[in-house]
Amino acid sequence: MTAKQIADVTGKDERTVQRWSKKAGDKMPSVADKVSAAGHGKPADYTEDETLAIIEAGLGKNAAGVYRVNAGMRVPDIAAVVRETITAMVPVLVEMVRGTMPQQAAALPAPVDLSQRDHLRRVVNGYARRSGDHSGAWRELYTQFYYRYHRNIRECAKNRSMDTLDYVENEGLMEDLLALAVALFGGLA
Repeated sequence: MTAKQIADVTGKDERTVQRWSKKAGDKMPSVADKVSAAGHGKPADYTEDETLAIIEAGLGKNAAGVYRVNAGMRVPDIAAVVRETITAMVPVLVEMVRGTMPQQAAALPAPVDLSQRDHLRRVVNGYARRSGDHSGAWRELYTQFYYRYHRNIRECAKNRSMDTLDYVENEGLMEDLLALAVALFGGLA
């Protein structure tokens, strides 16, 4: 480590660490040699033992001990972790690319088809999401149905105390209403 790196680790300025290095050089000749050789843009590069001696000279034995413990905890090699993960995933990816899915996926049931009512709701909800007016979309659909088919399905359903879509299904008008909705609002993929 350089004096700047030691300063960053200890939270002191670099000049203070340089003074500690001179002090540690009295007890450790290798530190003294590096302090005297450093300069002219070439920072001294201290070993771990020399770094510990410098920290001990400046902050004491307890701080050096804490640094020694922290230095012993190495961060796992990220490249090794990525390499192991990729190695484990490659066979699975190869099988997926080949199109051979595990037995669990083959046993899944086919999805249920949408009913005309559900399809109508998807078309109107898609338009409502784009326009931002949900009740206005349904109102426009029912109004257009009234003008084109000459039946006020909202009033008829209200007179029978029914939901409008329940009335439409009972009267067999769902196919016409769905066709109108797709024509007005566009279908969904």
